[in-house]
Amino acid sequence: MPQSPRMTAKSPRRMWLSRVTLGLALVSLFFSSVPTPPAHAAGSRPLFQVPFSCGEEWKASTYPGHGGVDWNWGVGADDLGRPVAAAAAGIAHTKYHSGYGYYVDVDHGGGWVTRYAHLLSGGRAEGPVAQGATIGKVGSTGRSTSPHLHWEQRADGVSQSTLYVEGTRVQPDGRTYISRNCPRRNPLLAGDVDGDGDGDIVARFVRRDGTSSVKVLHGSVSGSQDAIVGRRLKPPALPPTAILAVADTTGDGRADLNAAYAHAGGVHLASFKGRRDGTFGRKVSRAFRDRWSFRRLKTLRSGDVDGDGIDDLVVRFVGAEGTTVVRVARGSAGERMRTSTALRASAAALRPGGVITVGDTNGDGRGDLNVAEPRGGGIQIASFYGRPDGTFGGRTRRMSADTWVWKRLKYFGSDDIDGDGVDDLVVRMVRADASSTVTVLRGGSARALSVRAASHLQPSDLPAAAVLTLGDTTADGRSDVNTAHARNTGVAFSTLAGGVTAELTTPRVRFYSGTWDYHRLC
Repeated sequence: MPQSPRMTAKSPRRMWLSRVTLGLALVSLFFSSVPTPPAHAAGSRPLFQVPFSCGEEWKASTYPGHGGVDWNWGVGADDLGRPVAAAAAGIAHTKYHSGYGYYVDVDHGGGWVTRYAHLLSGGRAEGPVAQGATIGKVGSTGRSTSPHLHWEQRADGVSQSTLYVEGTRVQPDGRTYISRNCPRRNPLLAGDVDGDGDGDIVARFVRRDGTSSVKVLHGSVSGSQDAIVGRRLKPPALPPTAILAVADTTGDGRADLNAAYAHAGGVHLASFKGRRDGTFGRKVSRAFRDRWSFRRLKTLRSGDVDGDGIDDLVVRFVGAEGTTVVRVARGSAGERMRTSTALRASAAALRPGGVITVGDTNGDGRGDLNVAEPRGGGIQIASFYGRPDGTFGGRTRRMSADTWVWKRLKYFGSDDIDGDGVDDLVVRMVRADASSTVTVLRGGSARALSVRAASHLQPSDLPAAAVLTLGDTTADGRSDVNTAHARNTGVAFSTLAGGVTAELTTPRVRFYSGTWDYHRLC
């Protein structure tokens, strides 16, 4: 059975019996009176996350007949005003009820709704929201005795007595859960940090004080990987909210640790240059844009968009109306990066909830903006081809899959799996039983992508909570699917090696550390 990556054995800091009162029992009566939509056959449960910001620790509690879970971060008024995050993508509806107070329902489709109650009156979301998006703030409105979040998972209008996060049952007995609701950040990355021709794994762990510990696992042809501490960075140098990408943005043959984070009302781009010993050097400021809104920054990716041999940084912003603006910071040997707008797209042309990756999937030597997004109940994959001037062309539809369920999409990335010189796309879907399907879509000059037979993996081989990255860590000229997941008290790193026909091998553990805290991988 897969380990829960968020649960720790902390002792409760308060007496939860104070919540099990006659007043709270009456709340359940109020809750049951809220009108519910007509029932229909509920689909499979989405892979819900803990409904708070990435890395935060919250206690879960309940009582008989409660119909949900109460979450607390601290004691007394400590919780008041803390942000609440969508547990999965969906459509948010703001409401009020005398029992729930101000609350938000997020409709995830298939009959599934999550409810977030007792919120403050202001700042609540309405309309489409992404997983991890802030939908309100913790309050104590309605029939509530103190600030906390009342959370429900509802199927066909019925509150479920058993709740799940990342496929694992919530134990609401005062245990602490750590949120991995991290829609922006990539905790596991890959690139040739030391310039020896082998891809290395870069993992970022965030400590309680906000300090980042960046660890590098060197790639090799052997079965194991060696690990070193690449850098330990305090929040002023690398804020815990920073979004990362590993790529050679200086053209010296070594991958750099690149970051985008909020600064002085705008967005700051910085790099920590890769060194021959496999560590990262000092921080170098590459660009600052005071008119870029960090809260609108959805994704940071990298790839050689203009085909000049140096990787560029690709930053996607999504406006309040759903319009996407993609900006490219051009890689160069100098310290400064030149930034420009590479693409503007309406919500219809590039859906706000779509997932992007950058890779040369048509074989012309330039990185393309590739997107996977929900269309007609399934998934459509399209590309915006890279151009020599560092911009992207118009939308090109590459494939549609009506049998793929959008809410099960867990990973979307690109690299050369079969070693033919053209990047492929890798799609990971997680099913309701927590098993995974990893599919390779082979790139090529043809408009349509060639679908490689999928690999089906049980949770024992690839837990639902595992994180993925692509990179040639076995030094055979073909990119591999590399994973990290909780194992016993530490973190296990495994590899599914790529083959000449884009097939993937069974997972093989390359490195294990019993002292690394998986909860902090974010």
